[in-house]
Amino acid sequence: MTTFGLIGEGITDQIIIENVLFGFANVHELDEPAITQLQPPFNSPHGGWTLVFHYLNRGEYRKDLQTLDYLVIQVDTDVSQDVGFDVPWNDSNGPLPIETLVQNVVTKLVDLIGKDTYEAHANRFIFAIAVHSTECWLLPLVFNDNKATKIEHCLKAIDHELMKVRNEKPLSSADGAKDPKTYRKLSREYRKPKQFRSCVPKNPSLALFVSQLDRLLPTAS
Repeated sequence: MTTFGLIGEGITDQIIIENVLFGFANVHELDEPAITQLQPPFNSPHGGWTLVFHYLNRGEYRKDLQTLDYLVIQVDTDVSQDVGFDVPWNDSNGPLPIETLVQNVVTKLVDLIGKDTYEAHANRFIFAIAVHSTECWLLPLVFNDNKATKIEHCLKAIDHELMKVRNEKPLSSADGAKDPKTYRKLSREYRKPKQFRSCVPKNPSLALFVSQLDRLLPTAS
């Protein structure tokens, strides 16, 4: 059994990643992964990129490396340009390619981890960098057109489709509160190998996350 620890912005982000990990295992006929929510802890109301950064800065991940096979570190890029995060979307030539933006965020996280520590355990860190939010990773499960590849206003697009078109419960309420049960229901579709194979390639940053699993998990076929 492969063990993972999740260090992420929030509970709903963890839910999405968990189901992607289960889907990856199902596609490759691996044992179900054992997943621990490290940051935020299970059912914690607190979240955000600043808590991820603090977790890494304090070195709390070191104790996690003693007991877990892999650490998955998740952040969204929606506010990566904010002071303290300091990873811009653009350079002098305009918007960065998604792959470049993701790599720039990874570089930021590696700096927080510490270069020496990272290099000693590089094959155990997996970066889930969502452009620009993990809700965008759910779009291919909802849309079959070009909306499946959106990288902005993803939550709004999904909620409109679920509530106005399908007459289903949205991911978030009118006051902005996110519903973990609805996130779990929708993202569980990634556990189905057919859905996983067809949907993952439609979102570049999700595909980059899965490509790390392909590269780092030795039992993957």
